[in-house]
Order: sequence, then structure tokens, then C-alpha cells
Amino acid sequence: MIVAFVEFFIYIKKGGIYEQKTIYAMTFRTIFTILMAYISIKFYKKIKKMKQIPLILALSVCSVFYSCNNTAPSENNSSQITVNHSEEQNQEEAIILDNGKKWKVNDNMLPYILDAEKIFIAYLDNHDVDFKKLAKDLENKNDSLTSNCTMEGQAHDELHKWLLPHLELTEKLSSAESENEAQNQIKELKLSFETFHKYFE
Repeated sequence: MIVAFVEFFIYIKKGGIYEQKTIYAMTFRTIFTILMAYISIKFYKKIKKMKQIPLILALSVCSVFYSCNNTAPSENNSSQITVNHSEEQNQEEAIILDNGKKWKVNDNMLPYILDAEKIFIAYLDNHDVDFKKLAKDLENKNDSLTSNCTMEGQAHDELHKWLLPHLELTEKLSSAESENEAQNQIKELKLSFETFHKYFE
């Protein structure tokens, strides 16, 4: 659990996408695991009857199982997990302008967003129907975008208000099982790119 906690903070230091409540949850789980282990040891020392040992061992196993099933996401899939946990929060958060002006997206990130938009526009202009390929191409750009996330401060926070729902839309497009279902996600992606240009440049 502690090792996972350390790896998660290393991931954050590298500019990975994360949610504040994930840190709170991991802190709680770490404390919970330590507390359960301490209680188990205390009870074990007081046990005099062998028939009570299975109960204590079960308590210890439960605490370990709880923590292991709630460890931090790895660097490879943390973006996807964070998106799922952040859905409700980001639906409530509105992007704001920089004192009435658009936020500047740095040169490390902006090209990947614009390239993804070009791919998306070409798909629409060509009346393409291979939405699986579109989703794959967009996901590749998203991966490059998130791995080059170097923005800081409020500009970074505002961009992530747009980015996390955008990543989720791409994921839903990838998992669409019909063209009609895909069209709904494509409409949402079109609005997402329009939202980006409304608040960022």
C-alpha cells in the first residue's frame, strides 16, 4: 500500500492527471490498513484459545484485501480511472476565462489538441463511418497530450476541466457498439472542441 502511494506521488510529480479526492481516499485507506493490522496484532497477543485464531486471521486478511482492491492507479491506466471517478465533479465545474481572456495552452500540449481536431474534422468532411479508427486516432493524440502535460497553476486546472470530460467522450466513442451510438459521441466531441476554442488558445 505504501509503495503504491509513493508510486502515485511520483506519477503526480511527472504531471499526470489526478483528482484531489483520490489522495484523500488513499490516505484514509493507508491509515485504515495500519490500524487494522495494529488491532489484529493486539488481539492476537491476547488470544489463549486456538479456536479464536481463525477470526483474527480473517480480520487481517479482510484489511489487506480492502487496501489491495483500492490501491492507486498505475501510470499506464491512471488517466482512464481518474476520468471515471471525476465524472460527477467535472460535470459540476464550469470553466472560467482568464479575466475575460482565453487561457494560453503551452507549446508542449497545444499541437496535440489541434492535431486531434484536424483528425476529427477530416472524419466529418470525408463522411467517414469508421468510428473505431477515429477513436483510436484520437486516443493516440490524447495519450501524447497527457504525457506532455507541463502546464501549472490555474491555467492547468481550467484545462483539465475541459480535458477530463473530453477524454471520457473519446473512450465512449471507442466502446460504441453501433453507428448510431457513435454518432451521439461524435456530436458531443464536436461540442467539446468548440468549448476548447471558447476558453483556450
